[in-house]
Amino acid sequence: MKIRIRFLSYLHTTVGVKILERDVTPCLTLDEILQILKTEFPQLARTIPNLTVTVNRQVVDPQIRLKEGDEIALFPPVSGG
Repeated sequence: MKIRIRFLSYLHTTVGVKILERDVTPCLTLDEILQILKTEFPQLARTIPNLTVTVNRQVVDPQIRLKEGDEIALFPPVSGG
């Protein structure tokens, strides 16, 4: 099953790409994908718990099962005032 992962803002410089397209095992959860990303990109391990993560532009439960063609986007925290 193919999915797309977008790294937004400074995250793309952290991992070296803006978009990853991956073939993954069917029925993986979002949380399982995030664990895979922590292993593949150890520099994200501390950041992932603080990210906003969407699937197809919707904030979802991490236990959601992904489907063919889903797009995951990782947004770092923002601050301002």
